[in-house]
Amino acid sequence: NWGGYQNLELFDVRVSPRGCEYLSEQLAANIPLVTLILDFNAIGDEGVMYLAEGLRTNSELHTLSLCYCQIGPAGGAIIGNEIIRCTQIRKLLLKGNRIMTEGLVAISRNLGKSKTLVELDLSDNSILGAGPALNALCEALRTNVSLHAVNLEHNVIEDEGAAMFADTLQMCPGASKSK
Repeated sequence: NWGGYQNLELFDVRVSPRGCEYLSEQLAANIPLVTLILDFNAIGDEGVMYLAEGLRTNSELHTLSLCYCQIGPAGGAIIGNEIIRCTQIRKLLLKGNRIMTEGLVAISRNLGKSKTLVELDLSDNSILGAGPALNALCEALRTNVSLHAVNLEHNVIEDEGAAMFADTLQMCPGASKSK
């Protein structure tokens, strides 16, 4: 029993993938949790997999923060294929992981399918260059009608990629805040 709690913040308390498995079971039961913050816990790709399983049937959680959780490209793929595409998440914060270019491609492929995501923070995720990943992101931004804020700060986006991103934002009336 969650006793009416709507926000759960487990900040730097050594939550492991096993802890995410337990949270997944609770999320699958559609507990009335609106915000889940797991920042600075080493959950990695395995923990993201468990969370995604629990979120498939959860319609309550709107904010998920997984900043500095040691998530790599495989976790980025899970986030794109499962969390962005199949959940009701509105605010997804992924700052300080290592999702990299491969993870950005998977996330971007599914952004156009999300009708609820409003804010996405991908800052400081070792995303390098322009190339196919940024092309995929720009294409997704053109088709996504719900996303209003994207943060790509502290990634190495080349001049060509930055120009492409800026041009895309001009075509996206819903995008009110992007870095």
